[in-house]
Amino acid sequence: MRIGVNTRLLLPGTLEGIGRFTHEVLRRMVIEHPEDEFYFFFDRACDEKYLYAENVIPVVSGPQSRHPVLWYLWFEKSISKALIQHKIDVFFTPELYCCLSLDTPTLMIVHDLAYAHYPRHIPFSHRTYLEYFVPRFIKRADMIGCVSKATMDDVQSRFQVGTDKMFVSYNGPTPGFSPLTDEEKRRVREEVSDGCPYFVYIGSMHPRKNIGRLILAYDQLRKNNPSLNHKLILIGRLAWKAIRIKEAYDNSPFKEDIISLGQRKDAARIVGAAEAMVYVSLLEGFGIPILEAMQCEIPVVTSNVSSMPEVAGDAGVQVNPKDVDSIVKGMEEVLDSDQRNRLIEEGRERLSQFSWDETASKVYKELQKIANLKISN
Repeated sequence: MRIGVNTRLLLPGTLEGIGRFTHEVLRRMVIEHPEDEFYFFFDRACDEKYLYAENVIPVVSGPQSRHPVLWYLWFEKSISKALIQHKIDVFFTPELYCCLSLDTPTLMIVHDLAYAHYPRHIPFSHRTYLEYFVPRFIKRADMIGCVSKATMDDVQSRFQVGTDKMFVSYNGPTPGFSPLTDEEKRRVREEVSDGCPYFVYIGSMHPRKNIGRLILAYDQLRKNNPSLNHKLILIGRLAWKAIRIKEAYDNSPFKEDIISLGQRKDAARIVGAAEAMVYVSLLEGFGIPILEAMQCEIPVVTSNVSSMPEVAGDAGVQVNPKDVDSIVKGMEEVLDSDQRNRLIEEGRERLSQFSWDETASKVYKELQKIANLKISN
């Protein structure tokens, strides 16, 4: 097969959610299927480390698609031209965008429908584009992979998509996250928290991530437990419309113990040395940090909504993300040594249910299926 792939999010530096999914799935598919040609479509100069084998052909064409107008031009002009020029048999787009102007068999991955649930959390131009085009993308795609059953249910209920057109394609563990020894934990804590134990959050600083309530919960936890010396460490980039996070921080009586580190290349070490992770997002298509906590063998407090219960199962303390008292209770629960040990053990078992190898295999089989349907018709 000649497989065309939207690889615009394979960017140098730290890979975030969709970029990570793209990298992990493609790396495996390319190596496992040397008989196929993979045409990687970039919107800017590509990093050679993402050209995984000799059967990858990079195709770079502008414009750089970082605005709704440019999204449209890149997919409907540049990609449609490339699909024809390179005689692509099937198109794989690992994000919620595809090409509407051609009938090339298309497999699209949906990570979440956050734009529909929290429209005010994104710029007006982005929201307008997504509200208009996503229903059309969903209708156009021949097959849709969703990163959780919760996301698949969301797509089905919102767009009335048949189950025969959908499948679940979970994320897998993040390379580099693993348990630390006691000595390694001590060294990391000396570096980042003056030697104190800490709760950690990892992810973008975005309104949907609920950092404001996390800070309020941390404040309440410290008030309820005056002898507690745990700090709160936040790892991630500051996203658009983060004013409420800043307000919660500025008003915190414990703000000297709230440490924002931004994006860190050594994030795995910092997570591994934490007392627990607190990941109480309002909505997630999957929630990769939950797996990262399990990989590091630290307990996780997470939300009881959308995909997070599906990922955490019994290996996480589930709380109501809109209820500060519920979050506080969850943070107190993971401080209990018996509960911590139980959660860590459950996490080891839970982690085995998520595999990038399995996801890559599933995606490839679905690409074959829709490509063969086109040939037989």
